[in-house]
Amino acid sequence: MSYKKYDVAFLPINTRLITLSDRLAEIVRNAGFSTCILKTAFQGEKLSGWNEDGIVNRLKTPIVLIEELWFKKKSNFFKYTFRSIKSIKTLKKDWDPPFKLLVVYMDTYAEGEVLSNICKYKGVKTVLFQEGFHARTTKYSKDLYGLASFLRVMLFSKYFSSANDGMYADHVAVWSDFGMKENLIRMGRRASTIHVVGNPFPNVVKSVYVDELPTLPTVLIIHQPLSPRYSSRKWETSLYVNIVAKLNDLGYNVILKPHPRSNYDGTLEDLKKKINKKILNSYNIKYVDKNVVAEDLIPQCDALITPISVTAYSSLRMGIPTIFIRTPRSSEKLLINMHEDNEIYYLSKSDDVVSTINKIFKDKLLREFLYKQGPKSARKLSGSSKYFDSLWLDCIKKLI
Repeated sequence: MSYKKYDVAFLPINTRLITLSDRLAEIVRNAGFSTCILKTAFQGEKLSGWNEDGIVNRLKTPIVLIEELWFKKKSNFFKYTFRSIKSIKTLKKDWDPPFKLLVVYMDTYAEGEVLSNICKYKGVKTVLFQEGFHARTTKYSKDLYGLASFLRVMLFSKYFSSANDGMYADHVAVWSDFGMKENLIRMGRRASTIHVVGNPFPNVVKSVYVDELPTLPTVLIIHQPLSPRYSSRKWETSLYVNIVAKLNDLGYNVILKPHPRSNYDGTLEDLKKKINKKILNSYNIKYVDKNVVAEDLIPQCDALITPISVTAYSSLRMGIPTIFIRTPRSSEKLLINMHEDNEIYYLSKSDDVVSTINKIFKDKLLREFLYKQGPKSARKLSGSSKYFDSLWLDCIKKLI
């Protein structure tokens, strides 16, 4: 029998998840289990999160580098395919996982898919920790990329999973009984492999009354890459350009927070150029660094707009008016139902997004309603953080 140095290993793929892994590991470690964070850069070191200044020094958890999954240069479809196959072949032959349980955040993507595959082969359990608000119910996008991904799975089934996200890992730890858990059960996952643990977000303390708006309110836009899975590139570009330009026309300040994967293919710079070409007052628009933690920007904003960012849960919990964007190729049933019940905003047109923001800023009674409703909606979407530490630890104890 091989010796396992660590009880639990965590596999983050960006800065936010590295920080989250350290928090999750500390809970487990305080109960007497050994933990580590796996250092990988499957999509290139610039996108891994490990190149952020000082991040290693901030971690309390031991770091284990997996050299077979560390690549300096960025990837594309063909490099990704080659890296996956080569890494899986090498690791299956020469590598013994130094842990008993692997926690992943994506089980059918990049290093998450690679190590989930290896762990199945080596007899090591895997658990997917929910890091987005729903499980994707469609495996392939309806475009050339989706077709190529489908053919890749058919041709190389030993290396790529045909399962949907959340269906490949042995177990899943979800935030609540709604949303992701419902999606996974509908897709066929056994309820006994789903563990409701609540969310790891810190408690929010806020005043009883809604604050007065400043003279020039600020709207925070949490950018997400949508093409090709959620929309066409044309629709995505038009959405962001129109929202920023129209908010600018109304005189509001705008903060655009790029996704950590932005500039991967030059689309962020192209988006900025199109926005700057259409707006009148560029001094009202602030582009922040993509590596800034989105949650840190929330205190600066009076409203938040995003397609799928988990930052929306934090803003809802703080009572900040929050709008989810519904994209052409993806619509979440829970969000649709909550929108219809006036619990959240889930809008598909840029004009509706901007007019809603304008209405909220003009109507204090509406802002007071949203201030009270936001935390209720957040609990429904992402569960409670009150008992997270104990529930997360119980989940780990069951699986080790």
